[in-house]
Amino acid sequence: MKKQKNRTCSGRMSEQMALLEFLKERSGGRQSKLEAYLDLVDKASVQYIPKDLCRQEFTLSDGQFVITITELAECWHWHRATVRTFIEQLEKMGQIAVTRLTKSQIITIPSLAEAPAASPIDTAMAEFRHKMRTALDGWRNGNLSASACASECENLYEQATEDIAAVLHNIDNGNAPGKVPCGGSIPESVERALCMTALSAVIETTFHQVLGQGTEQSKATSLLSFFYKDLGGEWISFIEAAKAISELALDGNSPALLQESAAVKSQFQLLCRPFLAVIANWEVPVLSKESSNL
Repeated sequence: MKKQKNRTCSGRMSEQMALLEFLKERSGGRQSKLEAYLDLVDKASVQYIPKDLCRQEFTLSDGQFVITITELAECWHWHRATVRTFIEQLEKMGQIAVTRLTKSQIITIPSLAEAPAASPIDTAMAEFRHKMRTALDGWRNGNLSASACASECENLYEQATEDIAAVLHNIDNGNAPGKVPCGGSIPESVERALCMTALSAVIETTFHQVLGQGTEQSKATSLLSFFYKDLGGEWISFIEAAKAISELALDGNSPALLQESAAVKSQFQLLCRPFLAVIANWEVPVLSKESSNL
């Protein structure tokens, strides 16, 4: 593991040296490559958008900005072709990412776009959620009885409470990670979040377990048949029908179906389960002979 880590650090160092080697050259009174790169970083840090472009047309994330080759050429006193080559070289080196639009480009500086590190509490919650789902999957797959799964979930909850109490204790006292004396408590808001994490995992698993019963192919086929045969493949009709099915599945009735015949209401009622199954599983149906017979 140590050798692998050293190789990784060595690789990163080589990348940084290659970047500096590429940037260090300077030609005449123009901005150097290093100055040009730093200008890109400055623009990315403030999510720059040229004044002659409409700001409402762009939704930028951290580390992104909008620019034109012409503006960069004027700013750096470079030829447009030189700017374009420079951008392409940085892109090949993995130092920037470029989304080319009709009249401009969105440039992303990956180092500025990286998500901030998760807090210790968030990390503990994520680990607890993963362990809960693993235990519940054991029940869903038939490897654990309901009572054994419940016991495992209870143990995981108690352990997570102790772990989070330890994290909070060490944060408050500025200590290194460690354990707190038995009986350490956590704030009510954190306890509620932990409980909701557990309940959500149970609800999600049971939802998948119930809706996963039966053949997924038959459920997918019924919706596809409804879309193609009953609605003639019209998207507006399916959007309206999907809204009615959602209301029917959640509320037991839909205003859109009040004037429909008993046969139509019955058809929509039968579509509720496959409709919810798609939500629960969210998988692209595998192509098969049955699909081709719609």
